[in-house]
Amino acid sequence: MLRVVDEIVELAPVLEAQAKVIARHSPELAKQLRKAWPRVMCNVNEGMHRMGGKRTNRFDDAMGEAREAHGVLRYALACGFIEGEQPKWALDRVDKITATLYKLAHRRRR
Repeated sequence: MLRVVDEIVELAPVLEAQAKVIARHSPELAKQLRKAWPRVMCNVNEGMHRMGGKRTNRFDDAMGEAREAHGVLRYALACGFIEGEQPKWALDRVDKITATLYKLAHRRRR
């Protein structure tokens, strides 16, 4: 589970750089990205130290925030606000992190 935390932290400066570019075209969209990604980190950290339903809820919340960040990047790419390989790479990383969070939130307990 610590690996996903490392991936979230490693992606943070990349998403901040993308938010700066997006802000030139849509400050509100950049704001959404800047709000969503820290909430991913906070919810994952909280979830790691919770038990039962609270743990599941925190991972589910983190997954929702990651989906929001993914949506912002997709929209910004589609509108041409950001371009190149780095935003596409970031979109792929966010997608993989979202999938990991889904597995953490919805895995079966034994």
